[in-house]
Amino acid sequence: MKDNSIVNSMKIILIVFIIISINSCKNNKPINLSNPSFLKISDSLIVKLDSVTFGGSKNMQLIDSLLMIQNEINNTITFINLNRSKTYNYNFDQFKVSHPKFKVDASWFTSIDSIFIYSSFQKIIYLFNKQTYCFDSFPIKSDTPEVKLTITPMPSISTCQQPTIYKNSIYAPGFSLGENSKSFDTRRYVLNKITKDKTFFFVNYPIDYKKSNWGGIYYRMVYNCLVEDSLIYISFPASDYIAIFNMNTNRTKYIKLYPEINKLIRPFSGSTIISAKDNIKRAEHFYGQYSFKGIIYDKYRKIFYRYLLLPTSEKDFNRGSLGIKKKYLLAYDSKLNFLGYTELSESISSTVFFITERGFLVKDEKYYYDEDNLHFKLYTINHFK
Repeated sequence: MKDNSIVNSMKIILIVFIIISINSCKNNKPINLSNPSFLKISDSLIVKLDSVTFGGSKNMQLIDSLLMIQNEINNTITFINLNRSKTYNYNFDQFKVSHPKFKVDASWFTSIDSIFIYSSFQKIIYLFNKQTYCFDSFPIKSDTPEVKLTITPMPSISTCQQPTIYKNSIYAPGFSLGENSKSFDTRRYVLNKITKDKTFFFVNYPIDYKKSNWGGIYYRMVYNCLVEDSLIYISFPASDYIAIFNMNTNRTKYIKLYPEINKLIRPFSGSTIISAKDNIKRAEHFYGQYSFKGIIYDKYRKIFYRYLLLPTSEKDFNRGSLGIKKKYLLAYDSKLNFLGYTELSESISSTVFFITERGFLVKDEKYYYDEDNLHFKLYTINHFK
């Protein structure tokens, strides 16, 4: 009887420990930040859409007054001149006839006459002019002998994951699904350098990713921005560090930014092999904890922004409502010293945003089902302290 009593007591302790462990993943300690309301809403913008353009796109780009929208639903591109309220649609139909496997999986532009399209099945980046004539292409070669033991990233291109053109090369952020053995920590990369003849890979995950299982999906994504023409800054969801890659020297350095969240979040406890049965568990692991998202450089005010996503509330978590809700936009000076933060409402996007001369322009998802218009909020600096 005594032995049974001890066994039962141990079972109870184990159950309590498991419950505490589960709850600790959902109830992180609050982060106390100084200087709130660093930014304020000062204006709004409504952009009219035509019947072809998909307002829910996660890949938009703004250069001066020209807004590009990738229409994931129908594999087309829309350009809107905001000054003239004029719309241009590109469907690439003629090119698709001779290249039936071509698909608009990702896109960006440097001018109206230089439109880049990434077709993932073909693993090629095509360059089109405004007449949709393809005048150049960049194959992504990740199967060469020298990278045989390397975990290579496929390009991830969106508003908050923008490629850079530098000295006739394309630098594109990306990640590879899944986890890997500890021996591959220094052979797993997040940046592609794509030339006409060869693809090179740079930038490892920071030290706080080493020897841990981060679920293989959400915490493995990376986000980037271009600074001073030759520097790429990269943000990692589970790391306090950002990477700074110099395109002139091919060297990377890591800098820890405030606040520190890595000590508050836990690695994934499931299998390193991604399977459908673990999808919900992986989503709960990510959305139930803190994470960083996009890093943004404001060239007009010499300020950096970085998104901090807060854990899903206990109420939403218990009813299975997962997703990005409460979020902070953190602000740093040019030397990455913390300046302050702004709490953003649930409807303010952490994915679609632009830096303009007037301020930080970000999409308002409250009007997601408005098929005729895009809605934006303009944030400007409120004060310094």
